[in-house]
Amino acid sequence: MINQVLYVWLQQVQGLLETSLTLISENKDIFIVILGVGIVPLAVRFLWWMLQQRRQRQILPDTFPFDAIKPQNHVLQAILGGDENDPLADYKIPYQERISGRSIHDELKQKLDESRWVLILAPTGIGKTREAANVAQRLNTEGWTILHLKRGEWLDALTSVNKALTIQPNSYNIWRDRGVVLSYLGRHEEAITNYQKAIDFKPDDPYAWYNLGITLADLDRPEEALASYDQVIKLKPDYYQAWINRGNILVKLDCPEEALASYDKALECEPDFTLEFDSEFHLAWVNRGSVLDDLQRYQEAIVSCDKALEIKSDNPSAWNIRGIALYHSNRYEEAITSYDEALRLDPEYGKAWENRNKALRDLNKKGIALAKLGRLEAAIASFDTILQSQSDFDEVWSHRGIALVNLERFEEAIASFDKALTFQPNDANAFCGKASCYAWQNKIDLAIESLQKAINLNPEKYREIAKTDSDFDNLRGDNRFQALIQGDIDLLNR
Repeated sequence: MINQVLYVWLQQVQGLLETSLTLISENKDIFIVILGVGIVPLAVRFLWWMLQQRRQRQILPDTFPFDAIKPQNHVLQAILGGDENDPLADYKIPYQERISGRSIHDELKQKLDESRWVLILAPTGIGKTREAANVAQRLNTEGWTILHLKRGEWLDALTSVNKALTIQPNSYNIWRDRGVVLSYLGRHEEAITNYQKAIDFKPDDPYAWYNLGITLADLDRPEEALASYDQVIKLKPDYYQAWINRGNILVKLDCPEEALASYDKALECEPDFTLEFDSEFHLAWVNRGSVLDDLQRYQEAIVSCDKALEIKSDNPSAWNIRGIALYHSNRYEEAITSYDEALRLDPEYGKAWENRNKALRDLNKKGIALAKLGRLEAAIASFDTILQSQSDFDEVWSHRGIALVNLERFEEAIASFDKALTFQPNDANAFCGKASCYAWQNKIDLAIESLQKAINLNPEKYREIAKTDSDFDNLRGDNRFQALIQGDIDLLNR
């Protein structure tokens, strides 16, 4: 540390002496006069004052948002972090060229050489943290001081690009970046003006057209957005994000076949999955699946979602759309499994909750239909699938109990009705079902008690059932049963 301080101090003194010698050589006649009249002490004091002022300027204020990394220092460790004793620390991973024939590292260095500054705005620009950190390390080794924004600090990006524009008012890059900043700030109309300004300076810049399309879409101006994306792919046919966004706009314009073609074009591009922003590629498969479902091409939609999930298995939207296509294929059990996975990934995913509940209700209907067809085991399997996903679905417990009654599995049926009553204490159907089980088991008192509760909750419906359902034949000779079906309270209390 002492050596570093000494090195920095010697550099300062050397710079000051070089400045002084230049001044003396250019004004040697004046300095001869000064030396002749004995003003050397004054000159020494002046030099000392200049050195102190230079030092004072280098003292950073407490509010300075950056960490200053002096030359010949460990920039990668400061930016990327990691324990020096850890051989796998992030900062120790060597830089690699990740796009064949292209070095983002060298491009950033070139930008610095050209402009003396680079504004990195992910994911639209070329900059990523590791590339930028490696450029900073190289510059630091060459003698530059690096300013690294402290964790939790923010810069006024708009002020920065405004300052940059005063230096380079004709830079299309700066106008485009200013548009991005304004868009993030929600100032979309101003952003559009800036993108158009960038396009005026460089009409063949696909990134300005792309960002213009995004902003126009945000303003619900789909036709103009579509025109912007068309311009992007005209300039850069392999820009898959533009193809995806173009497809999204066509969906909004109710042009599903054209949207599908646009997603297919996106899939013809070859992204580099080592780059973070290329993880968006899976959205082409997701959105394609949604369009295929709208076109009632359900199996293709499922395959498309599966392709998306091979790339990014934690996308809840892909699981939800897959569930929708399975639901439309009447594969309710698989649909519910997909919805459950979407909700595991995003418990607040309202659409997935809505779709899941719809599938559960329809699977319940399927179970009831199977029971009516006499396919009781299949019906119970449907009900069990629902209950695995939503164990508090009282109506399903009740219907499951009825299927078990028809299979003469009375104890299991009673347990199922009790579950229904746990979640819905006023489930008259569950009380009636229990009464039926007890009647078959010849447990008359329990049967009468349960039937009375059902009739109390819905007298008209369950009195009629009691009169006609053969399940209650064992009770017909009991006066209490007769009182229940006749509504004779006095008789019932005798």
